[in-house]
Amino acid sequence: MRKRLMIVLAEMEDINCFVQQGCIDPMHLECFEESDTRSPDELMAKTDELIGVAHEAIERLYDMMKEK
Repeated sequence: MRKRLMIVLAEMEDINCFVQQGCIDPMHLECFEESDTRSPDELMAKTDELIGVAHEAIERLYDMMKEK
């Protein structure tokens, strides 16, 4: 389970890097519903915030697990 959580964390980092490339290429943000109405900076900030929250939650779950 710990190994699977580490894979999830790594995947979230990859997703965050992809989204942050929206400052170079706004097409990276087209997967979000609000991409037509929000500025790219706002959208990147919101996704960064949410990914950070998810990252913290997964790390807490990881820390709760027994070492094996």
